[in-house]
Amino acid sequence: MSDKTQVECVSLKTANEEYLDVERGFHKSVGREKYHIVKIERIQNRTLHEQYSSKKKQIEASFSRGNCEKMLWHGTAHTAVTSIKEKGFDRSYCGKNATVYGQGVYFAKDASYSAQDTYSPLDYSRHKKMFRCLVLTGEYTTGTAEMRHPPPNCHSSCNDIEGPYIFVIFTFLHNSRARDHK
Repeated sequence: MSDKTQVECVSLKTANEEYLDVERGFHKSVGREKYHIVKIERIQNRTLHEQYSSKKKQIEASFSRGNCEKMLWHGTAHTAVTSIKEKGFDRSYCGKNATVYGQGVYFAKDASYSAQDTYSPLDYSRHKKMFRCLVLTGEYTTGTAEMRHPPPNCHSSCNDIEGPYIFVIFTFLHNSRARDHK
């Protein structure tokens, strides 16, 4: 990425290890029969990366459970992709698909959840849009519909503290790997 470029989308080749890792993660959850992957891109956003790195250091200073990041999936409408690439995830759109575990941005452990039509509807080309993101979940708690911010000493909420598979993030910080598939 050049010094002047803030956002760059790098198309990954099918033999690339990063491509294969994303593909394996997707098919492990969804299966190979239901969807055909059209393209996988790495989104490089200098500003968001710097903000993410700073927030990660802050969380790590008070985090007690090992890794404060999780690789998660987010399905979205094609109309939101450019905005997410350029500005990150915006919780002002929360509520579009429900806010059961908090009024933030939802991410799922399994691609199959984010691939549902509710979260990643087909676009005009009959493709779905999904992001695989490294997300700062930090300390998390079980969320409620009324939750607008995590409680003190928590960074996010989830569906079930014992076996979480849905996470709600109340800030926009993430590192993303975007993917398009049919």
